[in-house]
Amino acid sequence: MKTEQLASAPALDQFDAVLFLTWSDWQTEPRSNRYHYATRFAQYGPVIFVQNEQLVGKRIRVAASGLPDIDLVNVSAPIRPSQTKSILELLRHRGIKCPLLWIYDSMHYGHLISALPRSLRVYHATEDYFTPSSSMHATAAVRESIQRLIGKIDLIVAVTEPVLAGLRSNSGYAGPALVAENACDYEFFASLGDAVNATPQQPSRAPVVIYQGALNSRLDYELLHALAVLLPEYEFRFAGPCLESVGLSRLRKLENVRLLGPRCPKDFAGEMLRASVGIIPFVQDEWIRNSLPLKTFEYIACGLPVISVPIDPLARHAVHAGILRFARTASEFAEAITRMSSLRDDPALLRQRRELARENSYDNRFATVVAELDALSRRARRSELPLNVALLFDPASCHVGTVSEHIRAFRRYSAHDFTFVPATNVSGATSTVETFGAIDFSLFDVVIVHYSIRVSLPHHLVENFAIALESFHGLKVLFIQDEYEAVECARTWMDRLGFDLVYTCVPLEQREAVYPAYRFPATDFLPTLTGYVPEAAGIDRFVTSLAERSKAIAYRGRRLPEIYGQLGHEKYVIGTEVKRLSEAMGLPVDISCEAEARIYGDAWYEFLGSARATLGTESGSNVFDFDGSLSQQIARIKERNPKASFKEIWNTVLREHDGKIRMNQVSPKIFEAIRLHTALILFEGDYSGVVEPNRHYIPLKKDFSNFEEVVRKLQNDDLIQSMTERAYSEVIVSGRYSYRAFVEGVDEDLRARCLRRVPRRTMYGAVYVVSDAGVVSPCLPAIPLGLAGAADVLDGKESFQGIQQKLLQSLADKSDPGAGSLTESAAQGAESRAAVLRMGKQLLLRYGAPPLRRVHAAVAQQPMANRLARIVYSKVPLSVRSRIWKIVKGG
Repeated sequence: MKTEQLASAPALDQFDAVLFLTWSDWQTEPRSNRYHYATRFAQYGPVIFVQNEQLVGKRIRVAASGLPDIDLVNVSAPIRPSQTKSILELLRHRGIKCPLLWIYDSMHYGHLISALPRSLRVYHATEDYFTPSSSMHATAAVRESIQRLIGKIDLIVAVTEPVLAGLRSNSGYAGPALVAENACDYEFFASLGDAVNATPQQPSRAPVVIYQGALNSRLDYELLHALAVLLPEYEFRFAGPCLESVGLSRLRKLENVRLLGPRCPKDFAGEMLRASVGIIPFVQDEWIRNSLPLKTFEYIACGLPVISVPIDPLARHAVHAGILRFARTASEFAEAITRMSSLRDDPALLRQRRELARENSYDNRFATVVAELDALSRRARRSELPLNVALLFDPASCHVGTVSEHIRAFRRYSAHDFTFVPATNVSGATSTVETFGAIDFSLFDVVIVHYSIRVSLPHHLVENFAIALESFHGLKVLFIQDEYEAVECARTWMDRLGFDLVYTCVPLEQREAVYPAYRFPATDFLPTLTGYVPEAAGIDRFVTSLAERSKAIAYRGRRLPEIYGQLGHEKYVIGTEVKRLSEAMGLPVDISCEAEARIYGDAWYEFLGSARATLGTESGSNVFDFDGSLSQQIARIKERNPKASFKEIWNTVLREHDGKIRMNQVSPKIFEAIRLHTALILFEGDYSGVVEPNRHYIPLKKDFSNFEEVVRKLQNDDLIQSMTERAYSEVIVSGRYSYRAFVEGVDEDLRARCLRRVPRRTMYGAVYVVSDAGVVSPCLPAIPLGLAGAADVLDGKESFQGIQQKLLQSLADKSDPGAGSLTESAAQGAESRAAVLRMGKQLLLRYGAPPLRRVHAAVAQQPMANRLARIVYSKVPLSVRSRIWKIVKGG
């Protein structure tokens, strides 16, 4: 159950787990600072308590803590890369996507911290390691590790103001910080105290001085020995583990000293409740003065007055004479013990102690910390610092309008900084690791695999990129389409690459059937459409009045393979049947389902704008061929009977599979037609909720029984005019289905999952990156080129696809002596080389001005400067803007 204070704290819903990175031993620190925070975090979600040992071996050891939602993970010191991998696998297996890193140990977890670049990092500073101490021997290695860590921290939670001040002055940290002093588990001690008070009391309390905690080098044994000699009538009890030493051995010999050894929390609480006074007899140095011992408020919660060596963070409580007093010498301690023990059971002082303990409870401290974490995560989500994003795509698909517009949209509308990287094999060939140089994505916050890279194919993605993605620890995103094809191949890629976010066309209520949660427990699936409102330059010039539209219906469909089922077959059926019916009625139509009649680019928009209406069906397929067996069955039927009809194949193979998973969705052609004010005649369907029958389109029954009614509506100028205007207003003008809205939504999704940014680094060309340490190393291969070479996307003069075909032809001619004349071969080779040189020049244009890119990166990290730069940029002439854009952002 959450306490009242915890229940009133902001929810930690932005984190789905907390990783404690400690140098603790859970079993020997039953009520440590780490325990109190871990148990309270566990009330919100799972806690993975990582602790290191020198001899844990190569593998991690997972054990139960004995408490709900807290698991112990033992690793070596320092953590091994293989153990980091195991922990990441553990998190993914448990569906943990966004853990909070709660760090105590600055030395041993660097590899694991680096492997979680998106997670917010909190350093819980419990000691002043920068202050020299005779009792606490912090090595230079510890101090240096803290200085290295602090530069990668998002928040410091310090146990005292002096500890925080020491961190700031010795590390230069200037970020968010919070002081949350050590406190006590008030409710635990109060409940035990109530139970003790309810039992009959002895006539008088025995004079007992209690020390609770480890007996180690912090204790001033000389002071304790002298004190025990000065107060022989008092029994001195020490509850805690003992570290043998000369001082301890000498103390043990005194008759009024009892070493109780380690005690469970309930037992040592009982000892405190029965004692007269609690003491903190530490060595007096600056380290101790800057600390705040955990036992202080535990004593007070048990009703004990406290005598302590001077500790600055406790000074404000030392004004309460019956609660806390400072003493420096054995005689001062003896005098204070004698005086304070007489006030042990004073009712008014007991109430004051209880109230002070309540105010300094861990529940109150934790509520303050949670509020700060909530504010920190909100600031991170609202950050205007752009994420560094790599988008992997297939340049050979950029001649398809919807593909190029989808990719263009990120360059045009995203607030993040995109680098476009072609990552596909040429013409379906497979690649070896040696094909390209080493690839390192660590300079990016996000890597997106675009749907133009077909994960339904085993070798479309270059193997080097796959290897780099496997080891990439930032946010991995997949856009996927045609998900009914080779489902298991796609899922195998998803398994291998470990995507964090998948934009899917599968309706979310059907997701479990395709992407079961047990297989993808740590992957978020979000809905997306196959395309949005087209933004091709000059598209509006193809909009004509109804009077100018000479055709009644214009349509281009195709006969899809039978594996696409009824939904795919409808593209062919609607075209052939409407053509037959229209010609019988004398309607002027231009309808074809032949492959050679397909139209691309501006010609397609001109074609759509020349007709009163176009036809349409829902896109996709409702047949999921998970393992390819259905396609194999169809192939065997067609091998036996090449003229087998769709109906025969459907009845034999597809009937029981078609429609089990419904993928009906709106086609990009719907948006294109609406944008061109062309009416829609559509088979009845859902169309992803984008359009409604008789409001945005004329519904056509799938048996064509209402075709004459459809024609009458099509010939009604007023109806067509009002319907196309309504569709244009509600679908296009509303902006709901614009690429801008789509990209802004993706931007927000990425921002919500990347609470921190990878430090921006200077990048030279598409080849080398300068690390934080100034080391230059290769990160991306020079070939294949980025969007600088995909001219279809960036309006260049030659397409990547065309260049690729020429290069392949040149290679083929070179290998075949009989293919063409030497002159023709030389000309083709020269043309291919010239094309590559043009791409090289574009690459230099993109990356040839490192200083400008550094200015751009610096400005991007300053919100005010970023906004001002955008305003100035919008006023610059288009031709100048184009050149700046090419140099700074690609192509």
